[in-house]
Amino acid sequence: MAGQIVKRGDRKWLLRWYIGERADGTRRYGSRMVTGTRREAERALRGILEQKDHGVVIESKGLTVSAFLDKWIEDTAGKRRRAATVAHYAEMADRYIKPHIGHKRLDRLTVLDVQAMVSALEKGRPVPDRKAKRKGRARKVEPLSPQTVRYAHAVLSAALSQAVRWRLLLANPARDVEMPRRSSKRIMRALSPEECAKLHEAAQGHRLEALFSLMLATGLRPGEALALRWADLDLESATLRVERALVRGIGDEPRHFDEPKTAGSKRTVPLPAGLVPLLVRHRKAQAAERLKAGELYAASGDLVFATPTGEPLDGANVRNRDFRPLLRKAGLPESIRVYDLRHTAATLMLTAGGNVRAVADRLGHASAKMVLDVYSHTLPPDRDSLTASLDRALWGE
Repeated sequence: MAGQIVKRGDRKWLLRWYIGERADGTRRYGSRMVTGTRREAERALRGILEQKDHGVVIESKGLTVSAFLDKWIEDTAGKRRRAATVAHYAEMADRYIKPHIGHKRLDRLTVLDVQAMVSALEKGRPVPDRKAKRKGRARKVEPLSPQTVRYAHAVLSAALSQAVRWRLLLANPARDVEMPRRSSKRIMRALSPEECAKLHEAAQGHRLEALFSLMLATGLRPGEALALRWADLDLESATLRVERALVRGIGDEPRHFDEPKTAGSKRTVPLPAGLVPLLVRHRKAQAAERLKAGELYAASGDLVFATPTGEPLDGANVRNRDFRPLLRKAGLPESIRVYDLRHTAATLMLTAGGNVRAVADRLGHASAKMVLDVYSHTLPPDRDSLTASLDRALWGE
């Protein structure tokens, strides 16, 4: 017998298939409960037998949503996505999905279960509160934005779609869930020219002055800037080449260098003339640090921005130990992020009349549409000039 279907209730079927013989000669069978029509059960069994021939069938007996998510992140997402993206998937699963449905059996997960999770996330994520738990009070909740709820659902839906392909489910129970309405488009924070001047003044003489100036002048992502090597810079021609990015690892995996975010992220970026002398001074200061560190300096220490011993900088440390103190010194809001320097560069280029396609290429975006979606509010209104153009074209006025 290659496979067997046994009715176990209303729209419930037990699938059984022959796996092979054990060491003692007894036969071993796999089994799985599915819900649906007889035809859907037959289709599932055929898929299982096809996968069995390729050695990829996963035993689902007792498999929980939590265990499945871990396997999906390790076996599938980890092979198709960048490490930083996979780490974000794992974080979303641990924080928002597993606390609500992680304990449920995957083969018994329903649309109502996923809907209940989404509704709970809309109201807020439970936050552990030991004192409240001891006194029997209700735990505090954090409000979650619609974007966060929708992203958590998207991660779950992607995982469950893989479960369907692996024949662990007949259908994706996350598909027919009512989602929260999208909130209004988020407007990125960008520094005004006056605020940029204040930041420049506060950063003068700071060890990472060149880093923050470079991000303002080029629009590089923080990970791209922290991964730059001196070999990527040509100070004579005033250009730099983006070839990689510094990304955080998954779990206990250390930070490492990886491919940039998209294929278009590999790019050549011109450097403003005023930035070149600053980079020259930064290189001299770094050479002095290298001489002082001696043998303690990293053997492969070619990073433009590094620790005093040549190791890669930690993004969180740059934010907390360097950037925020500079914001306080400049009298600027501490809510400004390092990433907002990239938004500032994009905004300044667009408000100066920069071509949207050229700005997208400079930022390493895959399309100009992304620039329009994020920065459309910064574009100067052209209604009057467009009307005048139509007048000239149609009536010669």
